[in-house]
Amino acid sequence: MIHVICVEINRVNKESFVGGEDERILSSKKLQKLGWKFRTVEECLRDSVQSYKAAGILK
Repeated sequence: MIHVICVEINRVNKESFVGGEDERILSSKKLQKLGWKFRTVEECLRDSVQSYKAAGILK
């Protein structure tokens, strides 16, 4: 999906990631009670890429 939004980023496959040892169950119920709202994946990825570019982490 990120490749569609930011075509200049190389594709990453699932073999590039390693599983974590600490697999906790998390919940957003408390955050939602405080007014936190979910954002779309596209919005999050777009904002992340812009942030990385602004910080000089991503060209």
